[in-house]
Amino acid sequence: MVDGFEILIMAFVAPHLGAFVLSPQADRFGRRPMTIACLVVITIGMGLSAIAGGPIELLIYRGFAGLGIGGLVPSESVWPVRRREDF
Repeated sequence: MVDGFEILIMAFVAPHLGAFVLSPQADRFGRRPMTIACLVVITIGMGLSAIAGGPIELLIYRGFAGLGIGGLVPSESVWPVRRREDF
């Protein structure tokens, strides 16, 4: 059974872990490729969430999507304003 503690962990830990792991990769590989990779991770995670067979499965898939969300937010927030219109 899934209780509030697992949901809380997945809601806060997965995006923070994604930001910690994936954001530095944006400096290494470039912002645009990492933005695309994070969007792919989010899309896969949300797509799998739609077909989840149970609450545990849903929690895992939403955590996977949270990793992509966590990686996407910091890599996007450091772009200069003058460059944001280019993409």
